[in-house]
Amino acid sequence: MDDLEHPAQSPEGAKVSVSIVDQAQVPSAPIEPRLPINVALGALIGLTVIGGVIILRDRLDTTIRTPQTLRKATAVPVLSEIGYERDARRHPLITERDGSSAQIEAFNTLRTNLQFMNAEHRPRSLVVTSCLPGEGVSWICGNLAVVLAEAGLRVALVDGDLRRPSIGEYLKTGDRPGLTDVLAGRAETSAVMRQRDVSDGRLSVIPSGPLPDGPSVLLGSQRMRLLIDELVDACDIVIIDTPPLLPVTDAATLAANCDGVLLVARCGRPREQDVAHALGLLSSVGARLVGAVLNFAPTRRGDAREYPSYAPGNLTREPRIPPVPDDS
Repeated sequence: MDDLEHPAQSPEGAKVSVSIVDQAQVPSAPIEPRLPINVALGALIGLTVIGGVIILRDRLDTTIRTPQTLRKATAVPVLSEIGYERDARRHPLITERDGSSAQIEAFNTLRTNLQFMNAEHRPRSLVVTSCLPGEGVSWICGNLAVVLAEAGLRVALVDGDLRRPSIGEYLKTGDRPGLTDVLAGRAETSAVMRQRDVSDGRLSVIPSGPLPDGPSVLLGSQRMRLLIDELVDACDIVIIDTPPLLPVTDAATLAANCDGVLLVARCGRPREQDVAHALGLLSSVGARLVGAVLNFAPTRRGDAREYPSYAPGNLTREPRIPPVPDDS
């Protein structure tokens, strides 16, 4: 450094020239952290992580949410997709509501699919059940029985849920006397049967009766089989409301003595593993699954199934009919 900085001591002269280009300035703000850039990078990383979690959760999620997944899990047709409506809590029966709604059309679809099944596979006695509690089985039973009766059929609705009965509350028939009185030999079938007035048809309701200690024993008894045969002979279709399949064996016990089973799945509630387990229980007793229903499905705006009615006055002009050509 001495040789470079002192040209007098170097025979070739100075090889380095040092000069001040600019004066150093004290920064007015810290250069770290860079808040806007850090916020942008954090947001980008966060969105990437959230997107990955959503994709991973969607891939790992096996809950039943669409008719396609329900049909794939059950290997039977989905007879109807019933949407959620707030008015259903205050008016559980669709006949109590004014006008039309998507739920009314969904129950009409369910009724039509059951009515026009192949005659060899059309059930005369139908067990309605689900995989888990809280999937709306009793509510569907009540409305299905009503719409079938309105179609001119003789319908018998039996409250076979001897643990948490709901049919008497929905149809306002009360719970006693009922099914358990008949099975215990304390009453005749005609004495516990309530008739409900519906247009063009007849709906007979047998409520649950007093709750017993061993429901499965009563539902699997010879008296229950004889009662089902008696109702099938007197009616066009018998609908039996039952508890869920996985917690208790009541539904499987009844399904073994009936023509078919209708499985209800609440949107977002059961998993594919639950449905597979339920199907295994039905298969073990020789029951036949005739169809499934997706209940409380989310409503979609602009649904293509909505068909508005047009009054003749809404037509602005008569359609123009082209003249018929003269062959002569």
